[in-house]
Amino acid sequence: MLGPIGGLVGLGVGLGQLVLGEAFRSGALSVRHAGIVVRGAEWAGGILAVSPLLAQAMPSGAEIVEMNEGHWTERHAYVRLLEDYAGQALDAAGMAAAMVREGVAYSWASYLFLAAWKLTGQSWLARWIDRRRPPRQLPLSPSGREYSVRLPREAICSVFAEQSWTLVGKCVVRGTRPQAVTPGMLADTLAQYEGATWCRPRPGRGSARVWTI
Repeated sequence: MLGPIGGLVGLGVGLGQLVLGEAFRSGALSVRHAGIVVRGAEWAGGILAVSPLLAQAMPSGAEIVEMNEGHWTERHAYVRLLEDYAGQALDAAGMAAAMVREGVAYSWASYLFLAAWKLTGQSWLARWIDRRRPPRQLPLSPSGREYSVRLPREAICSVFAEQSWTLVGKCVVRGTRPQAVTPGMLADTLAQYEGATWCRPRPGRGSARVWTI
C-alpha cells in the first residue's frame, strides 16, 4: 500500500522527502506512507465478511490495523510484485506480521540521518541507518518456511514495507544502502519495476483500475 499520512508525521515526511529530492506524486497520489496488506478481504453474498488487514510502521510502533474505506481512495495505490518463488508474497506478509509481533519501533531520526548520509556519504551514518537486531529463526505462516533474519532495530514505514520483502529474498530497491529507503523512493522504484501490477482506486466506486508495467 502506498498513500498519504496526516498530521505532523505526514508534514515531516513530506519535508524530509523534499530535502532528499525523493518526493513522489501522480495525480491525487502523493506518497508519504507505505504498508503491507497481510490479509485480503473475504466476501459472502456480496457482503464483506472479513475485512482486510494492513501492517505498517507508525510513530507508536509497528501495528496491524483493520482496513476500511479510508484506505481505498484516489490518494492510494496498491502494488503487487512478481514472486521469485511460489508463496513469496505470503512470506512477505508473514515477515511484516512478525515485525509487528517483535515490536519493531518507529525510526524518528531516520530522515535527519538520511539527509546527513546523502550529503556526506559517511559510512558510519549508513551503518546507523541499517541497525539491526541479533539474528534469529522465524518460521512464517502459511508457507511453513523458516528464515534466519536480522530484523531492523527500528524502521520508518517504507523501510518496514521494503524489508518485509527483502528479508524473504526479494530485491526491491536497488542502488541504495540497506534501509535507506523513503516512501517516495519506494514508490518511484515500484513505478519502474518490471512486472509490478498497480491498482489505483477510482473515487466513489468499489472497482479499480489495474495495469501492469
